[in-house]
Amino acid sequence: MSATHHRLPLSAAFAALCAVATGQNLVVNGTFETYTALPSTYAQICLASGWSSPTNSCVLVVGCGSPEYYHTAATGGVQPPNTFWATVMPHAGAGMAGFAPWYFTSPGFREYLRTTLNAPLTLGQTYEIGFWLTNGVSTIHPFGVNHIGVAFSAAPLTQSCGAQIAYTPQVEIASVFFSTTWQYVSLTFTATQAFQYMCIGNFVPY
Repeated sequence: MSATHHRLPLSAAFAALCAVATGQNLVVNGTFETYTALPSTYAQICLASGWSSPTNSCVLVVGCGSPEYYHTAATGGVQPPNTFWATVMPHAGAGMAGFAPWYFTSPGFREYLRTTLNAPLTLGQTYEIGFWLTNGVSTIHPFGVNHIGVAFSAAPLTQSCGAQIAYTPQVEIASVFFSTTWQYVSLTFTATQAFQYMCIGNFVPY
């Protein structure tokens, strides 16, 4: 396992989960543009409509999974480009999310992003999941990470504090990812159940 940038931002264009045959996008608010309130501090991913942490928390608890919601109209350390964790702007639009799939001083630590799809997957249908990914520019955590996975499930995955979620993702980036600029990732898989929940992060034990 390689060390990671402590907050690995995802772009506004995270949300393309499409049936290959029809092109229908199943991710709600994949641009992170829609919100119930603008973020003002860390750990407020729940303010991005349709998104949450598997810890079911929306406040910062040190040592627990607390992914970020960033927006250019936000305040505090979650207003790009000069966030605490990295210098980075959304790939497009005004919003993005950030999470730590692994942290080098606490190897068992994990953060995940979770959402509910707007319709269940169709058994046997092939899907493409596409998203933009970057580490941003940072002098405090300039590292990469491997095994960033996307998991689909019939019930929402849950996390105990900052522990690894014991679940096998359908797709993952097996190699080490590190980039100070936005990179597009595209992965395909065939649905084996009518999954309606999606979770992204590192599901590999330390």
